[in-house]
Amino acid sequence: MLLLYVWFVAPEHSVFTTHVITTQAAGCTERDTSVHSITWLTTDCSRRNLSAVPTNLSSDTAVLDLKFNRLESVTRNDFKGLSRLKVLNLSFNQISTIELGTFARLPELSSLHLDHNSISCITNRCLG
Repeated sequence: MLLLYVWFVAPEHSVFTTHVITTQAAGCTERDTSVHSITWLTTDCSRRNLSAVPTNLSSDTAVLDLKFNRLESVTRNDFKGLSRLKVLNLSFNQISTIELGTFARLPELSSLHLDHNSISCITNRCLG
């Protein structure tokens, strides 16, 4: 396990800290970032040659990056337990199918990236 702490001062003179942990979930990297009293967990699973969404992701994940993999579809169960997810990047995959209700259990989701996939049609029912 790799653990790295970084302290630095942002341009607005706000001090924030980051620590990086390499997880067992398909070799993804988790980064816990805090600014003042706000903390969020970013899980980077990009460029891992994944054909499926990893199943043992932290329920604290707020940002999930799955770009540049080999995903062909996403289902309701792929993001089960990730109710804190705010940003989901699925760009540059081979996604052609999104199961109905896939994003319905993601009440905090505010940013969804699906560009550069093979999606030909998407309906509101798919989004939740």
